[in-house]
This record gives sequence, C-alpha cells and structure tokens, in this order.
Amino acid sequence: MKTAIIQMNSGLDKKSNIRRAKQLVLRACRNGAGLIVLPEVFTYRGPLGLKNQKEQIADTMSGPLIKEFSTIAREKSACIVPGSFYEPGRDKKRFYNTMVVISATGEIAAVYRKKHLFKACLRTSAVNEDRHFIAGKKAATAKLGPFRLGCAICYDLRFPDMFQEYYKKGCNVLVVPSAFTHETGKAHWETLLRARAIETRSYVLAPDQYGNGGNGVMAHGNSMIIDPWGTVLARAKTAGTEILYAELALEEIQKARQRLP
Repeated sequence: MKTAIIQMNSGLDKKSNIRRAKQLVLRACRNGAGLIVLPEVFTYRGPLGLKNQKEQIADTMSGPLIKEFSTIAREKSACIVPGSFYEPGRDKKRFYNTMVVISATGEIAAVYRKKHLFKACLRTSAVNEDRHFIAGKKAATAKLGPFRLGCAICYDLRFPDMFQEYYKKGCNVLVVPSAFTHETGKAHWETLLRARAIETRSYVLAPDQYGNGGNGVMAHGNSMIIDPWGTVLARAKTAGTEILYAELALEEIQKARQRLP
C-alpha cells in the first residue's frame, strides 16, 4: 500500500491551515496514496489559554472538520489520518489533543486522545501541556486491510510500553503525528522513531510540524517513514512543506518478525 505523510508549518490562521492541509491531502491522493497522515495540531499552532479561544480553535467529532476529511476519504477511496486537533474537554479551558483515523469509506475507524502530555524545560521556554490539555486514557487501533494501525501522538513516542501494547494487539503500522520541538528533536527524534520500529518490527509513520507556528516553540521537521527493520525509507528536511511517500509491504513486516521473532 502506498502511504504519504505530510510535513507542515501550521500557524495562527485556522482556516488557512485547514485549506492548505486539504490541498496537500488531495495532492497525495492524486499521486496514488491509499493512507495519508497529517501532523499534530495541524489546524492551529499558537498561544493557548486566550479569552474565548476554545470556541475559535476547537472542533467536535461531529463538526465540519471531520466531515470534510471524511468526504475526501470517501470520494478518493483513501484512508486519512488528519493529524490531531483540539477537541473540547470537560472543563471550560482545556482540550483533548485528538486524532481520528478515517477509513476509505469515510467512516471513523478509530479515535485516540493523547495519553502522555509533554512537559519540558527548554532553553527558550518551559512547556507544560497539562495546563491546556486533558490526558486521554485509552489506546486506539484501526484495521486497514492486512495492516493494523496503532495510534500515538508526539510525546507518546517516549513511552515504549505503549508501543509494546500495540504490538501485542497485532499492530504492524504505528502512526505518530507530531509537533516535536527542534531542541529535543535534534537529540532524540530519529533515535526514538527507529527504536519504536525496531522494537515492534513495524512501520512507523511520523509526520512532523516544522518552524515556529506562532507559539514561540520551534518544531523540528525531519518527518520520517521507517520500515520494520529500522531503516529510514523517507525523510523530510528540517524546514519546508513536504509530502513523503513509501510503499508499505506486509512481507517486509513478516520478514523482520521472522528474523527477530
């Protein structure tokens, strides 16, 4: 199956971000991709906690955002993972960081809310996602022909037990839309991605944001597709909008798991 991951620099203009994302998804469809993945928080990257912001940047599961991508998936017969978006939380100020898998028939095949919330003291700023997000509680998988997708978002990458759980559930493709910081990404991004692929003998699809989207935190770019032996099949640059393509082959998964059962 031909897959595509999309690297973006989402900013403050939600409508513009979504319009650009749809254009890139349609381009990937025209190039024959049957599975397309966008990066984390592709709808908006900017300051959080502003007055009346929740109504402006949040999207519900039944809202127009998911409906629009469901229509594209159905019309183009492609499975689409629209990165992640801000879903209204239980309280007035916080969100869920939510990812959906939309099947090629336009149905929602899986819903995942980011379990592990990023907290770090960077040289330029301190980041604590708990201030603005509510942690999800459940893992999520989706069946796509002979492939089973395991869902994760960005900081989840640092928790190998989560990926072992997906391996035990029969997953062989791990989808990790991200907005990985440049500071931590230089040190850990490729190492963590390749480790998760090697540990589970699974494909890893990791579209990342790049640049400063308006929130004062630089994202790392370097989106990657990695095969079950840990080989980087495709890699984006540190900066620039890109679509990366690779063929997912069930026999490569089987070969890696036979070599390292």
